[in-house]
Amino acid sequence: MAGNVATNFLLTSGVTKTELGAIQSSVGIIATMLGVAAGGAIAVSIGTNRALWIFGGLQAFKKDQFGTAKLCSRKPDIYGGDTKSKRRQQVRDKLKQWKKLSAREYNSLLKDLGLLVNVGHSSTISTTKPVKTQETNIFPPQSTPANTRSTSAAPKISSSENPSIATKQETMNNKIQPITVDITRPENNREVYVFPVKELGGTKQSPSDADTDIDYYEGYIIAFPMDIRYYLDNEAVEYYSGRVFTSDSLMLRFPAFDYSLLHDRDPVNAPFAASVQDDLDDARHTYDQESQAREWKHLSLQFPSDHSLSSKVIHDGAGEDEELEFAIVPVQTTHPKLPTPIQNYCGVFKVARTDVKARKKGKVQKKDLKSKGATLLAGLATGTKGMSI
Repeated sequence: MAGNVATNFLLTSGVTKTELGAIQSSVGIIATMLGVAAGGAIAVSIGTNRALWIFGGLQAFKKDQFGTAKLCSRKPDIYGGDTKSKRRQQVRDKLKQWKKLSAREYNSLLKDLGLLVNVGHSSTISTTKPVKTQETNIFPPQSTPANTRSTSAAPKISSSENPSIATKQETMNNKIQPITVDITRPENNREVYVFPVKELGGTKQSPSDADTDIDYYEGYIIAFPMDIRYYLDNEAVEYYSGRVFTSDSLMLRFPAFDYSLLHDRDPVNAPFAASVQDDLDDARHTYDQESQAREWKHLSLQFPSDHSLSSKVIHDGAGEDEELEFAIVPVQTTHPKLPTPIQNYCGVFKVARTDVKARKKGKVQKKDLKSKGATLLAGLATGTKGMSI
């Protein structure tokens, strides 16, 4: 590298090629001999192995002015050479617009910069830029209902095996938000309140069954604030829904964006400066454009592993998907300092525990049962033939 620089310097200084050749043939040979002597002395003092590594590396840099870039896995046409090269200009332009790049363009840029390392079919990226993905079904797939698993079914997913209770596709989409349920503190479960209850009435075998004929289960009430305006806007969509996902977990689906923040623009924006209002509007418009992928929030409620949850035993409409029974509870808020009451609404799901033995309610009813023999004797006593022979 130093030789190339010196040659260009001498030629631009007015030295002719003939003079340059004479200088290099005389001074160059002398310098080479001195270099050999000095290199030999250094090799003896530092050892042959170390000398080979040091002088071999220097020789590589001498032959290739971009040797350092290559050793660092960087592309020489980006990190060296002509600063106006087409390749370097393309990378510079991409860096300026990195927020607008697609996932494919972003990965390509990282490869050009030597920041994306391929490992087999996967890639390790030294950045945290999110990649947009399409949303899948309303609920993640459930292979087998929780309380109807057979020995040939897939093994139960528990918190020790998969804390998020998510399929591979959902993990990629980053859609499921796991919640480890605190059954002793209802308020300690993020978006929902989980209340243990002792009596959840089971399903009736027939409409004529009395309260003493049905089973009562221990279980849970899951309550959360909701906005009924979603249903008023579109009555065909089930905005709040849930199901038993595994024997010890529930999957709930809610609207991801608060209705008031999304639709009540003027009262929400009013307290803020114009620049902040513009930012809020930008966020709303971005959400509207990407609403198909961002509309829903999925919560995975992971209960203790010794639980066995069921919706079928308390909800006639549960079906094979173990859909949770849903109720809307109106709550009127009053206070001496409020001029008028405020009407709010609360959504409620119910789920039963089948790992705890169900019980009957009320006193035990005496059942009048007769064996076949007793029935035959009663028939003989009334003159009815017991059997024709």
